[in-house]
Amino acid sequence: MKRARLYVRLSQTSEVSIQNQIEDGTEYCEQHDELQLDHIYDEGQKANGWDASREKYQQMLTDAEAGEFDALVVTHGSRLGRDKLERLDKFTDLTNKWGIEFHTINRGYVDPNLPQDILMEVFHSLSDDEGKGAEVERLTKAIEKKVEKGHYHGAPKFGTRYSEDKTSLVADDEFTVATDVLDLRTHEETYREIAAETGCDLALIKRILDNEDVYRTIGAEGRWMPGMVEKSIEEE
Repeated sequence: MKRARLYVRLSQTSEVSIQNQIEDGTEYCEQHDELQLDHIYDEGQKANGWDASREKYQQMLTDAEAGEFDALVVTHGSRLGRDKLERLDKFTDLTNKWGIEFHTINRGYVDPNLPQDILMEVFHSLSDDEGKGAEVERLTKAIEKKVEKGHYHGAPKFGTRYSEDKTSLVADDEFTVATDVLDLRTHEETYREIAAETGCDLALIKRILDNEDVYRTIGAEGRWMPGMVEKSIEEE
């Protein structure tokens, strides 16, 4: 069971009431058995889309970083803010950095590993503005082309950074922390024992272990991009 939280906000132009958002979000969680709604961040009426003015929004981000819940449910990606770059940044923090699942009521789970999911949700609210539909299409094609070439897209994993040519991930300053976590787990140490030795929180330890192939490949090959593990297996 995943601890789910709902964030609701009513902008000045929205036609969906706060109560309707709460009811829709509650129903969404009830329809997905793996989600257990345990808290609602209610920003209230006419809260604007700028981060500094949203107390509940800031609290939600703080709680997400602290690992106090597993999934965030919103009516629409625009609830994260009006600025497209800020929304993309926060989406990346939630999903890649803090390991939070992102769900929208209309589109369901937004998979951070699928470029179409990211772009369609983060930029969806802009598609009706003049020129924004073309921007969405252009960015979608650019990322699809990158994926077709086998290049990595998305936020770098903990302890990694983009290579100079922006095609793959390579080791960064904290890479050895990630390999320490993997080695300690290999010796059957518990998550809490690993946390005590490395200073990593439990959520980060899980993300490192979930991406073991990435770290092992970088350690062996100096870099990682999608398909490298599968390719090495085929060659064997």
